[in-house]
Amino acid sequence: MEYRTTGLIERWDGTAWHRLAAPEIDGDWRLSSVTEIAPDDVWAVGNTAYPDDRPVLLHYDGRDWTRVTAPAFTGLYGEYQSVAANGPDDVWVVGRAVLTDQDRGHPLVAHCDGRSWSTVAAPEGVAGKLWSVTAVPGGMAAVGWDTSGGPDRPLGLRFTHGRWETLDLSVPG
Repeated sequence: MEYRTTGLIERWDGTAWHRLAAPEIDGDWRLSSVTEIAPDDVWAVGNTAYPDDRPVLLHYDGRDWTRVTAPAFTGLYGEYQSVAANGPDDVWVVGRAVLTDQDRGHPLVAHCDGRSWSTVAAPEGVAGKLWSVTAVPGGMAAVGWDTSGGPDRPLGLRFTHGRWETLDLSVPG
């Protein structure tokens, strides 16, 4: 018996959950986050499964879910962990790109301006994975783990008005 993992999409109508048809995606895949801008403008993100992890980006137009081509990124593998939006012309996704087989990952960030998706280069020298994103005026803030040397430590980044800022997430000692 062959076992296959596919993302589950359900909608609550106020009384019960109803399963919605997902777009056809080759191989195993999962979803990790969803955000609603409006009932006819919903985004969900995740990734395909090992050994060929690739970002999955889905959009719901109020009737059907469709797969949207994720923007190109540098690396062997990539995954999206979280999605947030300031509105239909300011949608953000975060996750991780793996550059080599020995790499633990580097932040993967993408942005949609309402017309197209593009990858946003992470700050120089930052390694690790971004787990969650939230919309902030003029951009986004994300948290994850920095693996750029020594023990892993909390990572906080904010991208506003075209500039990166590192957030102080010191671990109490």
